Amino acid sequence: MISLDDYTSYLSDQGKSLGWVRKERADMVMNARFKGDIGYKRVFILDPVEGWKYTDARYSKHAVQSIQKDEVDYYLQFRPKEHYPVGTYVFIPNDTAEDLDINENNPLNGDVSNLWLIVQRNDTKQFVRYLVLPINYQLRWVMGHDDRKEIWKCWCCVRNQNSYTSGIWNDFRVTSLDNLTSAWLPDTYNIFGDKLTEFGLVDTRVLTHQMRMMITHNDLHPNCYMVSKVDDTTPRGIIKLVLKQDDFNATRDSIEFHVCDYYTKSGEISITRPEPTIPIDPENRSLIVNMTINEDGELFWNFDNTPLQLGETYYYYCWFYDDTLKRRWRITLIDEDDEYTEEERFALERLFSIREYSYNTIMITPGKSNKLKGKKFQLLVCDIDGNYEATLDLEVAS
Repeated sequence: MISLDDYTSYLSDQGKSLGWVRKERADMVMNARFKGDIGYKRVFILDPVEGWKYTDARYSKHAVQSIQKDEVDYYLQFRPKEHYPVGTYVFIPNDTAEDLDINENNPLNGDVSNLWLIVQRNDTKQFVRYLVLPINYQLRWVMGHDDRKEIWKCWCCVRNQNSYTSGIWNDFRVTSLDNLTSAWLPDTYNIFGDKLTEFGLVDTRVLTHQMRMMITHNDLHPNCYMVSKVDDTTPRGIIKLVLKQDDFNATRDSIEFHVCDYYTKSGEISITRPEPTIPIDPENRSLIVNMTINEDGELFWNFDNTPLQLGETYYYYCWFYDDTLKRRWRITLIDEDDEYTEEERFALERLFSIREYSYNTIMITPGKSNKLKGKKFQLLVCDIDGNYEATLDLEVAS
């Protein structure tokens, strides 16, 4: 029969202590049964070294959801000895699908409905678990110098901030907005270092006091905020912003791009907009091209002239052989069978919103009116003297 001393000596050979041996064996059991848990998920995480990759995780409830407080955090547990820094993005499948449907090459520019942020690490005696929050907004701000400005973006968790006020401050002389909110976002440089640009991230350390941001889903009455407090220490890897509500500036702020201070005080665009490169036929003296704009405000040509959707904005670029000429734009109804009176044609044409994007590019938005469905229109541009003219046929989707 083996003695207690012999058994203790045997265990010592397996590890430094009895507790360590028990932990190692518990890790072996956890690994063997990891996929058998009902909360098992195959997640897609941004590893600071390897980049985006799939890994195994267990997803579980930490707190009870209530309408009286913020979105609650959840637990995310990886396999034993597999760890990630606080501030890491992770895609977690929801309960409707076992796998994720995302663009693996550039996931942050696609559907982010399943994107979460690791906001805290919970060290327990046996298995480490992380606290995660769902991403619910993309912060945008203008960054750069006078000769080169661009829009920077970062996915974050917008949280409630107790302000204990009515939302308006009045000292009997001045009335101003008095409401607070907060935003939690990753400290990207602290986590990823110089590799952050490889992953399509921006350096969030630039966020500081008095920077203005638009946090809203209402394009009619957008809410703007100004950074009043920055906390980048607790916990390490997360930047917590406290933002005080600010007045919307119709001259400087852009509702279309949800960016504050997009324009200068005179109403001119403050960021650098690169002109698109378009293949031009030398025999043509004028041309209209359908354009597509990305989230950074950059245009690129798109010859796929698909039907227009009601309420959507489309961009059209005009090229003249003499690029110094001033353009005049007009949209007219194509009424081949003379079905409409002049007043009816004018009323349908007025349902389009035409705005200038730059001196040679316009934005067109069909109004949300069912009267436009299935109708065809002609977009015309010409110079003041009528020496140059180009047309493009448009159709509104049925």
